[in-house]
Amino acid sequence: MNRPSPASVGNLLPASNLLKRWGFLLLFLALSCQPTPPISELYVIAQVPDWQLKNQEGKDFGSNELRGKVYLANFVFSRCPSVCPKMLQDTAKVQERLKDVEGLAILSFTVDPDYDTPEILSKVATQYGANRAVWSFVTHGDKDALFTLYRDGYKINVAPAQPAKDLYDIAHSEKMVLVDQLGQIRGYYGYEKEKIDQLIIDATYLAKNPGARP
Repeated sequence: MNRPSPASVGNLLPASNLLKRWGFLLLFLALSCQPTPPISELYVIAQVPDWQLKNQEGKDFGSNELRGKVYLANFVFSRCPSVCPKMLQDTAKVQERLKDVEGLAILSFTVDPDYDTPEILSKVATQYGANRAVWSFVTHGDKDALFTLYRDGYKINVAPAQPAKDLYDIAHSEKMVLVDQLGQIRGYYGYEKEKIDQLIIDATYLAKNPGARP
């Protein structure tokens, strides 16, 4: 039997190493092409009833203006001494990440309507860089009706203010609510990075797939 010469063996080894390198490269490419994390279950949780409030421009604004749009809703107030500034900063980042997604809106509902007039909310909208074609701040003069909408419509917690010395705070949900084109709640999301990432995936999916069901 003819044995390969040392010179030919030397030529074979680099070829073997090259195949290994190509194998690792193909594996890397295969992994990098994996789909993004899956969308959530996106079950229909509840139907939000029709409503009409005032936006930061003092104009009537409600469910009719949102018909056919996916929207994200959170619950904040302008003189909040605790979590709201961080929530609004993160919402501004969400607005930026979703700027190329059509048919999507963002709402910030006040939980302090006695103070948060449209004029006040307009200043807050400017402070956080709200694109007014996308991100609306909404309020209403009737606190009881507003809180009923939050509790019964959006299924979130809110409680009257508990004023104390040098502090004015209102207990309210720190979740963002995802609502589909039919006004149906499809998910609740915290403001942790992984939760926001999932919200971006789910909102984009619903916006691009109207009527999608689990």
